[in-house]
Amino acid sequence: RRVFRVTDAQVALALKDNASQLFRTFLVDNGAVANVDANGLAEAKEYANGDLLLSDDIAGEIVQSEARAHVVEIVESASEIAKQRGSARDVDTVEKKIESILDYNGRLEVTSSACPGVGPVTLFGGEYDADTKINELKELFKIFVEQKVKGGELSQVSSAKLGKLRLVFGLGNKEADAITLEATTKAYRLSLRDAVKSGKLESTESPAKVLQSMCEALQFPPEVAESIHSENYRAKLETLLKDKVLSDEGADEAKRVRKLLCIPQKVVDQCEREVQGEIFRMACKTALAVPTESFNDELRGRVRKTRENVRISDELALDVLGQEAKRAFMGYIKDSKIKSNKVDQMKEIRRMVYFNEGVITPLVNDVTKGKAEAAAEELAKLMKEAQEAAAKEEAEEKAKAEAEAKAK
Repeated sequence: RRVFRVTDAQVALALKDNASQLFRTFLVDNGAVANVDANGLAEAKEYANGDLLLSDDIAGEIVQSEARAHVVEIVESASEIAKQRGSARDVDTVEKKIESILDYNGRLEVTSSACPGVGPVTLFGGEYDADTKINELKELFKIFVEQKVKGGELSQVSSAKLGKLRLVFGLGNKEADAITLEATTKAYRLSLRDAVKSGKLESTESPAKVLQSMCEALQFPPEVAESIHSENYRAKLETLLKDKVLSDEGADEAKRVRKLLCIPQKVVDQCEREVQGEIFRMACKTALAVPTESFNDELRGRVRKTRENVRISDELALDVLGQEAKRAFMGYIKDSKIKSNKVDQMKEIRRMVYFNEGVITPLVNDVTKGKAEAAAEELAKLMKEAQEAAAKEEAEEKAKAEAEAKAK
């Protein structure tokens, strides 16, 4: 120290660094951390405190670092397999490696008193803060969840393991829950498909109980299951109506699916509006797009036939037709407002009246099955709504123009 003129602090640091390296080498050689050997860890503690004069804090940091390195090695090995394609992507092996991490962490927790720094490992922080590394951990977590639910069940034991793995990987609750929901949703869809194909749902007295048991087995949110049922029913309805015709067999099949999936009436009504109603809407648009003088029995019959083909209720048909009629009325009113003189404006209004009498009224009468009084009331209401909407729009445009003028 005198010859090299080093300070006491420099000597202390050199002693600490060399003692730390000796302790790290000792841990690697005796495998106490990697194997979670209680006797080896006790021996390591004695060596650190006695021969190396290391404090428990420093020795503990080294033990934690070695334990983390052991987990990182397994994670990187599993990640390499997960990145492969085809048969090389052995998810069973990935699952086993992750299980070994959880087992390793469990043994560390049990042996925590044997040596300072012994305890469960977490990869939160450090190199795993990088997006690429976090995505690797998310992919491993996803594989592990998928493996645990591929039989259509997420046991309490597996659920507990997911919670522990989330802590090891340092994932947030929202991230882990989102990955778990994605995997269980996929598993639920497969279970639902199998239950339908096998006849399990059809043969039971209570499909609702079967669906509930499937949700409970996967710890799956019932509200998400209901949305899947609704989605499947809608897809089935679209398939049945691919030719824009709902046959007797198709109607029976739709009823069967509604019963099996326990589809509530509000969903049935919504699907009827969005699927069958849209087909009828397009037929109405086509009929209303022609001038009044070009409207004929063929167009009228086509609208009527479309409605019969898609089997929608009077109420829905009248609502859809009313919306399209209102748009048509609005077009006439807007055209009248841009005319330069009153005579042309009145001509446009008369055209709207003729359009109402020659096109809208016959179509509404067809929908309401000849109930002329109800049809007349509905048409009067539509005309009034169209005029009010046009007046409101005109007032808004006027107010906007005045505001812009004031701004200038």
